[in-house]
Amino acid sequence: MTTLIKSPIVCPLLIGREQQIEALLSLGDQARIGHGKTILLVGEAGIGKSRLVAEACQHAAQHGMPVLRGRCFEPDAILPYAPLLDLLRVYLSTQAQSEIPIAIGPLLPYLHALLPELTARFAHLPPPAPFVAEERQRHLVHAFVQYFLQQVDQQDRQYPWPVLVVIEDLHWCDEASLDVLLALARRITRQPILLICTYRDDEVQPSLAQLLATLERERLSLELHLQQLSYDETDAMLRAIFNQQRPIRTDFLQEIYALTEGNPFFIEEVITSLVSTGAIYYTRGQWDRKPLEELRIPRTIQTALRERVVQLSPEAQQFLALATVAGRRFDFTVLQRLTSNSEATLLQWVKELIAAQLVVEESTDVFVFRHALTHAALYNDLLARERRALHHAVAEALEPMLQAQEHSGAETWLADLATHCFAAQDWPKAFTYARRAAEKAQPHVPRATIIHLSHAIQAAQHMQIRPSAELYRARGQIYETLGAFNNAQADYEAAIAEAKATNDQRIEWQVLLDLGFLWAERDYVRMGQYRQSALALARQLNDQRSLGQSLNRVGNWYLFVEQPHEALRYHQEALALFQSVGDQANVAATYDLLGVTQFIGGDIAAGLPLYEQALALFRALGDDRGLASSLMYFAARGANLLWTATSWPVIAASQCQRDGERALWMTQQLGWRSGEAGAQVILAYGYCPRGEYGVAFKYARTALTIAQSIDHTVWSISALCALGAIMYDLLAFDLARRYLEQAFDLAHGLGIFFLRNVAGLLVPTCIAQRDFARARAVLDLTLPPDMPMQTQGQRMCWAASAELALASNHPDDALDIVIRLRTTATPDGANDSGSIPRLWHLQGIALAALGHLDEAEEMLRAANNGAVQRALRPLCWRIQMSIGKLAQSRARRKQAEGAFATARMLIHELGSSIPDQDLREGFVPRALALLPRISKPTAHQKAKATFDGLTAREREIAALIAQGRINREISTMLVVGERTVETHISNILSKLDFSSRRQIAAWAVEKGLAKYIE
Repeated sequence: MTTLIKSPIVCPLLIGREQQIEALLSLGDQARIGHGKTILLVGEAGIGKSRLVAEACQHAAQHGMPVLRGRCFEPDAILPYAPLLDLLRVYLSTQAQSEIPIAIGPLLPYLHALLPELTARFAHLPPPAPFVAEERQRHLVHAFVQYFLQQVDQQDRQYPWPVLVVIEDLHWCDEASLDVLLALARRITRQPILLICTYRDDEVQPSLAQLLATLERERLSLELHLQQLSYDETDAMLRAIFNQQRPIRTDFLQEIYALTEGNPFFIEEVITSLVSTGAIYYTRGQWDRKPLEELRIPRTIQTALRERVVQLSPEAQQFLALATVAGRRFDFTVLQRLTSNSEATLLQWVKELIAAQLVVEESTDVFVFRHALTHAALYNDLLARERRALHHAVAEALEPMLQAQEHSGAETWLADLATHCFAAQDWPKAFTYARRAAEKAQPHVPRATIIHLSHAIQAAQHMQIRPSAELYRARGQIYETLGAFNNAQADYEAAIAEAKATNDQRIEWQVLLDLGFLWAERDYVRMGQYRQSALALARQLNDQRSLGQSLNRVGNWYLFVEQPHEALRYHQEALALFQSVGDQANVAATYDLLGVTQFIGGDIAAGLPLYEQALALFRALGDDRGLASSLMYFAARGANLLWTATSWPVIAASQCQRDGERALWMTQQLGWRSGEAGAQVILAYGYCPRGEYGVAFKYARTALTIAQSIDHTVWSISALCALGAIMYDLLAFDLARRYLEQAFDLAHGLGIFFLRNVAGLLVPTCIAQRDFARARAVLDLTLPPDMPMQTQGQRMCWAASAELALASNHPDDALDIVIRLRTTATPDGANDSGSIPRLWHLQGIALAALGHLDEAEEMLRAANNGAVQRALRPLCWRIQMSIGKLAQSRARRKQAEGAFATARMLIHELGSSIPDQDLREGFVPRALALLPRISKPTAHQKAKATFDGLTAREREIAALIAQGRINREISTMLVVGERTVETHISNILSKLDFSSRRQIAAWAVEKGLAKYIE
């Protein structure tokens, strides 16, 4: 059932004001000990001053703080003491009549004049003594201040709380009240009083300006300026309004943010308007929306603006209409050309608009409407015919200005001219200028390019001309960059249809490749179909470059269907083609693809020089997007969540992190949303294995937010895997399982490649929870018995199966798997020399379980060395725990204690870096609980340890040897057989690693044993 909600929408949470709340709480603590302060909350209308004040008042009330709150109202600006009387009325309404004389205290003599409605209740009181005006004003100021101080005296001195005084909207405050507030601000510096005042910084009257200057000069106040919400904070606010866990859809969020510019009140009003008109509706327990063609301007905002406009002079109103059509930002020169009025006249009209708070001065020649919503509301208030005529007039003024600049290539007015021609419905000019504007648009403003391309397409349709495939393809590429999958798909399909209609096989081939790229986000079957079709068409075209690009795309598809050798063959064929024709741009792209193929195919070392060549070429070519993409994956060459079953060289973490951060910055500059999500994922994958959980979690969460907002399945899966791996490391297995199961469900839609990547992390998590049935079920789906050990995902699944074998008490099976993984770790099967610490660790555990203790110790030491070299601290403490357990089983107490002590140190180090308190407090005790306790040694064990492991009888024999006794004498003295003595001596030599009786004698003397046997 669909529900239409008509009540106003209010965000249930206070978003983006954490710093201000923290500052208010800190100042409240200072006021409690007698250091009062005046706080000024400043910002434009609707920015959230009242909401923040309400939050402060609620906090104060919860802690028993008295709250005195008054407001200024615009009609009361000429009424003396208006906000203070508002405060008093609210306060006295909560007091019993018998208590009012005490509660009002110093103000009681003035009650007749201040609050005449209460006069009848205190008719028995004598009127105040007559004062001349100046004296009365001074006495009233003093009385108000004393009234506030009296509230402090009524507090419990044992558990004092400061008094909170709030006066809102000082921009409408009368001068008499401002005098009281200044006097109060001076008195509270040594009182437990917190005075909070709010005002709009764009409506400061002279009397308020004087007060603010005095407060600043005397250092009596602290100003907290509230800024507009950021893009991410707007997303958080919308999610809170709709009670939605997933990020808001990118297209909707961008429209809301562009219109409201992060003003909380505007956001709530726009959402209320959309809900009230049914554009957003609640159905089947969740929010949904219709496609938004145009956001409606809320009636409240439209009405408020109309009230301002009617106060303007008729001439200024006409000028405002022209300025509104000229754009959010309008150029003084253009309007002067349009109106033919003098500069002085135009400036007078602009000043009227500034005084009405409709526009502000941006520079000498440019003025801007205060808010996008203000501009949109004024624009919508114009009649459609009126708008079209004004746009035509602006276009006629701009066209000669553009032509005058064309010789210099500046074309400052091109984008504006294209927009005005389209709005004026001058379709031929709109088509021409929109295409030119799209070509000239900067890469970092892709939305402007989309607008111009859309205008060109629509203009062509109005002229009954079929838009070209190139136009549709160009817009589709921008949509893809922004993560708008459905829009990109629609444009690519329109381009295909247009290319076929005109028999343009080259553009058809290009769009087939584009569609192959697009579907790589979601469906590897469709991705392969489009790429194979593009390759077939390229062979018909008989063009080397087209063929090479198609070979590369098909090769990349082979990689993701886990045929890396076939992928390499296609890429190498493409490389030879591009090198033969000297196509350096495609040579760079091919090196990049060869690098990622080697990485995912398990040969990291072979991929490094390929990436280095790609990066050098991309830099030389100035290809920022290619460089960002290549740098992103090159940053994965160090520690990585997916490399744990593969050999990789030791590379400084700082180098990889620097490259990853650079790639992230570049994707953000390009407005490349999917690229930004990918860079965030790869950074998270690199930070997690090194135990830098706070940074890793931040990147993973941001990546997931971006990926979900653009419906990018690949990066959503990857981000969920990162979050799951982090939680696994923190021993928060329930959370880890939740993330990884969600990733596993998503991966079903993409195919086995991603299923195996997720399975390699999910299975160990299930094992940690002792859910062996689920672990086996996941492996049954992803690990057939004959599966090779090539790609990272395949190898991770095999390593996970080895862990399951160990957990199921089948160490022989685990050992067999690990040895095969190590043998296939490099193309030539060479020994991996400890470069895969996880595999060496698993092999050590398996060998220990099979009783091969010396080999197990050797493996664990090698694993530890490899992990230390790569700074894999989470793995290091686990390896140290295994070393300690092995030493404990061999009665090597000191060795075990040392290993466990190292593990404890690493656990505490990792714990201290976890920013989330709950996760930190959960991880450390759980990790420490995994370390076995070593019982206190008995007196016998202590003695044995003191004498290097020799038993009491062995110590007796060593002492007798030190006295020069031969074996026969020793056997007689100890009443044992001579052969028994020989056996004891052999054991002594072995334990002490000696080769002669003389060494035993010297040792016994050194240990002080000889003197005990005479």
